[in-house]
Amino acid sequence: AIYQSEHRLRHKNGSYVWILDRGKIMTYDAEGKALRFIGTHNDISRQKQNEIREKVLYRISNATLTNTDLKELIEKIRNTLGRLIDTTNFYIALYDSKTGRLSIPYGSGTDEDSTGSWPAAKSLSGLVIKSKSSLLLKRPQLLRYIKSGEIEKRDEDCQVWLGVPLLKKNKVIGTVVIKDYSKPDKFDDNSREILEFVSGQISLAVQRQQDYENLVKAKEKADESNRLKSAFLAN
Repeated sequence: AIYQSEHRLRHKNGSYVWILDRGKIMTYDAEGKALRFIGTHNDISRQKQNEIREKVLYRISNATLTNTDLKELIEKIRNTLGRLIDTTNFYIALYDSKTGRLSIPYGSGTDEDSTGSWPAAKSLSGLVIKSKSSLLLKRPQLLRYIKSGEIEKRDEDCQVWLGVPLLKKNKVIGTVVIKDYSKPDKFDDNSREILEFVSGQISLAVQRQQDYENLVKAKEKADESNRLKSAFLAN
């Protein structure tokens, strides 16, 4: 008999991998139990990761079309993205090029910048904005940036920090950041690839949300103008 199954196995490094197990039973005993079989184990983790990515991208795209509240939308994005990578300490920082400041409409976890705003200059997100490229740093690299004076002591307690730019027509409108305070190997190049993979949809989601909010504000302003005009003519 030929068999095939997909399952997860724990790797010797502590991580889990998806395995495609294929084989054929060669001999049986008198009771019909398998005695000898041959087969192969193939690592299909990448394939599984791609399948999950497609589902995550679809859900984020769907959330973009069905949500009109930015905070609720970003929370859904964080929860959905959490199927791929740890989003315990996750936030989206929006960049205002006029003021040079970053602000977080929504944050989570133990991050100290979960609210408020701060200057992009001398910050890790500022480096991402300046280079228009992703930045993955572990603690030794981060401390070197602090020591050189390129950034301030904002994230000095991080063991690993990963930031990806949000782009609109090659213009940076913000950053997506995840970080961890205890495990330096929590994020790697694969994590960066995943975050880059969904950053386009996150950018589109933020843009659509901002366009919607601007439209609502414009309508409210126009309604108020019409009301004042009507009151003036009535007098």
